[in-house]
Amino acid sequence: MAQFKIFIDSTGDLPKDLRDEYDIDYCPMIVTVDEKEIVASLDYDQGYTLKQFYDVMREGRRIFTSQVPDQVFVEKFTAALEAGEDILYIACSSKLSASVLAGEKVAQKLREEYPNRKIVVFDSKIACYGQGEMAICASKFRKEGKSLDEVVAWLNANIFKFNQFATVDSLTYLKRAGRVSKTSPSRKSKAPRPRSFMAPRPSSKRVKTSRARPSTSATPTPSKPLNSSVTKSLSSPPAPPSTSAPSARSSAPRPARAPSAATSSAKKSPRTANKAFLGFEADGMKGTIRNGNINWLYLCGDGGKWL
Repeated sequence: MAQFKIFIDSTGDLPKDLRDEYDIDYCPMIVTVDEKEIVASLDYDQGYTLKQFYDVMREGRRIFTSQVPDQVFVEKFTAALEAGEDILYIACSSKLSASVLAGEKVAQKLREEYPNRKIVVFDSKIACYGQGEMAICASKFRKEGKSLDEVVAWLNANIFKFNQFATVDSLTYLKRAGRVSKTSPSRKSKAPRPRSFMAPRPSSKRVKTSRARPSTSATPTPSKPLNSSVTKSLSSPPAPPSTSAPSARSSAPRPARAPSAATSSAKKSPRTANKAFLGFEADGMKGTIRNGNINWLYLCGDGGKWL
């Protein structure tokens, strides 16, 4: 069984010690600072420390990111193919970067040159450490002896179980990069007044009530004559109450009604409770967190990584 090489890109957020431990390589993207292109290194060895990079953003200078260049894919993939290895490239979400499309374009050309090798370009539907965690899981399966097809099948079946949450101090940079729109709510926006969903919304329509109008005719309508039986009952005095003993049927206590089988079974059987599912939708993907289990929590602030 042929071995396979695992690649991520600059959004994978795996430091060097984890990449060395799990034998994972990465294809760097490009960052443009002050019209100067630098490599988006995961180790920050491109001339900017982590603090220096964020100081550039605090000063208001524009930073642009771009996808992995085609030449980087050619060099990285060719070296692995020449060594007799297949390739698994776990790319950043296609909703965030075009690197997955560029990697697939290069892979199509290399498949013709190396027909006996497998090249899989996998859209992770995520970024940051979630993407890197997928690569770590793939490396563990590879160490257990799983084939490339088995690992890819597992990733497809569990792609939406890699969940992460992030917080940001400001939406300014997300708006500059086109990640959020200008109409996104800010802290200064007035929050809507809370209203219970059980309370009905007050209606502005006036309810009209109908009232009986008096007759405008000059002559009153003659009433119908009473029936003879009614006249007799009104003229005769009421009958005295009966002093006879009540009948056995009326005095006997009524037996308690036995519950039916359907009623007893309905009371004994507990109501089936629906399982709670917490849904989420982000970056064009949908998924669920079942039974409250969260894989991990990823918070980023000034120490977050960049494309």
